[in-house]
Amino acid sequence: MIDPETRVDSVLLSDEGHLTYYYTLIGRVTGTINEDAFNGYIYPLIINNIHANPDLKMHRDSGLIMDFYYRDRNGEYVTEISIGPDRYR
Repeated sequence: MIDPETRVDSVLLSDEGHLTYYYTLIGRVTGTINEDAFNGYIYPLIINNIHANPDLKMHRDSGLIMDFYYRDRNGEYVTEISIGPDRYR
């Protein structure tokens, strides 16, 4: 769990230079989530974490594209955010 509502399910590094994080919003269902509002809230938090987290330095230096894929508690798609090196460098 990264917070009370968000569980990390898996992380995958692809051959195409994408590092994808898969999350489940354990207390939410798709119909109750405003995707635009959620993206507006979570995007700056992700950018800040990429900039400030020393554990991500290797990924920043590698120029990976970081993808964040969110599902609701039933496994239904909520949103996906993709952040390339042009956004975090």
